[in-house]
Amino acid sequence: MARRRRASSVEIGIAPLIDLVFILLLFFLVGASFQREPGIDIERPRAVTGQPEDSPPILVAISPTGTVHMEGHRVPLAAVESEVRAALQTSESRAVMVLADVTVPTGLLVQVMDFCRQGGAARVLVGTKGGVE
Repeated sequence: MARRRRASSVEIGIAPLIDLVFILLLFFLVGASFQREPGIDIERPRAVTGQPEDSPPILVAISPTGTVHMEGHRVPLAAVESEVRAALQTSESRAVMVLADVTVPTGLLVQVMDFCRQGGAARVLVGTKGGVE
């Protein structure tokens, strides 16, 4: 009779299970690699011959309205050179990728690319969508 009482009073603790779930969640969040985005919505042009970049470059985005953005904040066009220079000092990459909307004039794209080169970028890339539909 005493054995039946002890067997029926056994409880399974749920706290260790919850701890384990949170530890696994943290493990997967820390281990996951996230794609960096420029902070604005742009429609990149398509390119069949585009190639992925090995190390993550510094991102400079040009919006459809012609404003330049770096790391989620707006940058005046005249300050792109100094912002790129400062970003290159803290980055392991020497490449800058310019993500321009398909409606951005070519002249503005070339001007931003020139400012990136003047800021010390060893390579200036243009971000595209890969493949064709």
